[in-house]
Amino acid sequence: MDLNLVRLFVAIAESRNLSDAAQRSGVTRSNVSRRLALLERQFGAQLLRRTTRIWS
Repeated sequence: MDLNLVRLFVAIAESRNLSDAAQRSGVTRSNVSRRLALLERQFGAQLLRRTTRIWS
């Protein structure tokens, strides 16, 4: 497992917003989304509940 993926997951969980997590991590929002999908595939589960405005 890539430690950067875990750091990104923490940034998403703390900010509860992909755009904020992207800014904090220095990557694009689409990159955050792709990396989160990769991490979820590795775990075989949805890690965050998605709503229209907030991730929890």
